[in-house]
Amino acid sequence: MAKKNLLLTLSLLLFVLASVFLFGQSSAPVKEPRQVNIIFPSGQLRCEPSTGKLVFDAKSMHKGDFRVEGGNEWEVISVSAGVYHLKQSSWGNYFWKVDLIKRNAVKISEGAAFTRQPDQPLGFEVVILKPGEMAFVINFRKMELKFQPSKGQLKLYGDNFLLSNCSDLNQCKINPQLYHLKNQMLTEDGFWKIDLGAGQLIYTTGGNFCQVSEKDSDLIWSDVRIDIKF
Repeated sequence: MAKKNLLLTLSLLLFVLASVFLFGQSSAPVKEPRQVNIIFPSGQLRCEPSTGKLVFDAKSMHKGDFRVEGGNEWEVISVSAGVYHLKQSSWGNYFWKVDLIKRNAVKISEGAAFTRQPDQPLGFEVVILKPGEMAFVINFRKMELKFQPSKGQLKLYGDNFLLSNCSDLNQCKINPQLYHLKNQMLTEDGFWKIDLGAGQLIYTTGGNFCQVSEKDSDLIWSDVRIDIKF
């Protein structure tokens, strides 16, 4: 009898401990990350010098582009035939010189009292879109979107240069592990999901931005890497 009571007591104790453990696990809050880095395998800048318009397309092996507009953050100046100076508003004392004749780009830095530093080749691939036209593309080896959820801050980088503060991207926090992004300048219905639980960037159509829907049709950009920092 004593043995049966002991076994019953142990069983009840194990049940209570398991319940406490499971309850604690399910009720524990999910921590919001400090920063999320979304790393694309490549990307490009497209410039229309006649209008001063720039757009940035982060690319994947999958169909489509993750597009961000340059907006009013860039200055594009024609200095001679086929040669342009490009500068992002936050860069400080340097800019890029893009030479369409030589198909290259260099970084030009200005020191104290407007002294010039040696030009730094950037190694970008410069492509003219159509013969006889001045619109051109700069191809980056890597493009990265840095996201700080607590601040709602998004910044796009190309080969470690700040390209855009992403003012044209609307963002929505579904929960600490899921965020939606949508380019407000585009008329298409699709939007992006950043799924931190799965570590995936997903292009979604059929659903509604800032809502969870069973109608979502998801395309996972499997070659995009997501690094999470808490």
